[in-house]
Amino acid sequence: MTSLRAFFFKYRGGFWALFAVALFCFPASFSWARALLAVPLLLGGQGVRFWAAGYIPKYRTETVDAPVLVTWGPYACVRNPLYLGNGLMGCGWALLAGWGWLVAF
Repeated sequence: MTSLRAFFFKYRGGFWALFAVALFCFPASFSWARALLAVPLLLGGQGVRFWAAGYIPKYRTETVDAPVLVTWGPYACVRNPLYLGNGLMGCGWALLAGWGWLVAF
């Protein structure tokens, strides 16, 4: 079980690539209106992630050994802004693909 967790942690960024491949393999019809909603979500989500990552004192690993608990910057507003950024990006990709059910999920 630990090796499976380590695998998913190490390659967690690659799952976005799989999502993008699925987007191109199984697209719904393209809509400029959806794209105009999706692109700000994608950019905003990535911006939140960059903002939040800049406040982490050192890059964390799978083990919890952070030197301090970050309670300033975006962490003062949201418990885990990295997850917020991921959620915004996921909604952006789902809108871009026309997968409204995934946005609702």
